[in-house]
Amino acid sequence: MIATQRELYIALQETSDDVNVTESLYYYFLGVLPPRKIGDDYYIFQEGGGELLRFSKVGDKFYCHILSDTLITLYFNIQVEVSRKDVNALFRVLSISRDDGTCNTPLGYEDFISAEYGSITSLANDMNVTFHV
Repeated sequence: MIATQRELYIALQETSDDVNVTESLYYYFLGVLPPRKIGDDYYIFQEGGGELLRFSKVGDKFYCHILSDTLITLYFNIQVEVSRKDVNALFRVLSISRDDGTCNTPLGYEDFISAEYGSITSLANDMNVTFHV
């Protein structure tokens, strides 16, 4: 069970599934900012233009999964935007750009755009990059 933000972000990159979080982490994110959307047993969290996270409650268990994110490589030189409709969908690469303001797709990365992946880690492995957590 995930209890900290850092552990959560690492776990979200390694799986395409729900991540089991503690009740306190669930309520921490609920209290940080007003939810983007809220229902009886879930809410959507997003800080600024950051990752879009869906938190849910099933009985006495709490979960989180990532819907979209702008991933930045370890050395902050490439940004990759990914999205998916729900936890059962694959991550789709929407764009890849250099982090220099040009928004150009770096050479060798064109074929990744529109590709789909089961996890952020599998995308990073195929791109041969490490994303900043």
